[in-house]
Amino acid sequence: MNPEDDLNISHEDLRTILTRPIAFHRLFAEIAESVGGGVFLSQLYYWSERAEDPAGWIYKTTAEWYQETMLTRRELDSIRKALRDKGVIKEKLAGVPATVHYKIQWNELFYWIGRSLPKEEARRLRLRAIPYREYLETPEWKALREKKLKAARFRCELCNEPGQLNVHHRTYERRGNEHLKDLIVLCRGCHEKFHGIMAEPEVAQ
Repeated sequence: MNPEDDLNISHEDLRTILTRPIAFHRLFAEIAESVGGGVFLSQLYYWSERAEDPAGWIYKTTAEWYQETMLTRRELDSIRKALRDKGVIKEKLAGVPATVHYKIQWNELFYWIGRSLPKEEARRLRLRAIPYREYLETPEWKALREKKLKAARFRCELCNEPGQLNVHHRTYERRGNEHLKDLIVLCRGCHEKFHGIMAEPEVAQ
């Protein structure tokens, strides 16, 4: 190499050049059955989340896909077919000149994600998705509730009184995979004060 041709790129220059990396999700590679398919679906997911079309369609030319992902036309054709066959994406031609438009079929994507995840992780996602009242009837919540009550020695953590106790969520951020610190044990009176409501029948927690 001719030293005069050396651009003398620094680490700071490299950070500037690499300011827009493409996120690659391994789970998408499993669904699309290839690394290239994972890159394609990851990028399609990224743009779908930012779609201007109310129905969720986005469009990209083969050249644009290549510029973003280095996927060739042949690779794209194979990836698109695999995802169409699974029902994960829909395609249509629109515009002048005609361009392929893509739309993620979310229910099908969620289905295949569920198939690809380990059982425990899929169960946690299920627990987050079901209605809250239904969640309170699950064996996972009942076991966690009992564990929290034991940790609090079956007393209200505000007034230290025993009695009719509720296990209340401080946060729902980790629902289905809560930490004990996400919960607080409250007697009925403190629970009502916590919510600022009058006493009335409620779902047992």
